[in-house]
Amino acid sequence: MSRPMHIQLDCLPCFLRQTLEAARQATNDEELQRSVMLQVCRALHFIDARRPPPAMAQQVHRIIRATLGDDPYRNLKDRMNRLGLALLRRLRRAVQAAGNPFDAAARVATAANCIDFGARSPGPLSHLVRFVESSLQMPARG
Repeated sequence: MSRPMHIQLDCLPCFLRQTLEAARQATNDEELQRSVMLQVCRALHFIDARRPPPAMAQQVHRIIRATLGDDPYRNLKDRMNRLGLALLRRLRRAVQAAGNPFDAAARVATAANCIDFGARSPGPLSHLVRFVESSLQMPARG
C-alpha cells in the first residue's frame, strides 16, 4: 500500500515559480506581481506539510485568481487551443494512416495530456508540436 504524498521542501519553490509565472501571464504591473507573490509566501509560511501538494496548489491558485482576477492563463489557453486545432487535421491523417489507428490515437492523446504548464514551462511551441508528433514514432510496448 502506498503512502499518501505530502508537501516536501522541493514543493515550495515550485509553488512560488508557478505564482510568478501566473502573475507575469496576467499583468505587467510589478507591484501587483509582488503583491500576489507575498500573499502566497504568507500562505506557504502557514502550510500544513501533511497536505498533498495538489491541495496546496489549489490554495495558491485561489490566491492568484483573487489577486489578479479571472484566469491568468486565459491567453495561453487560447493560444494552445488554436495550436491544437491547427495540428488536428495533420494528426488525424497520421492516426488514420497508422497500422493501428487506436494505438496511434492513444499515443497522441497521452502526449497531449503530458503538456502541463503548471509543472514546468514547456518551452517554444515548436517543441510541443515535435513532442506530440513524435509520440506516433515511439515503439509499441505490450
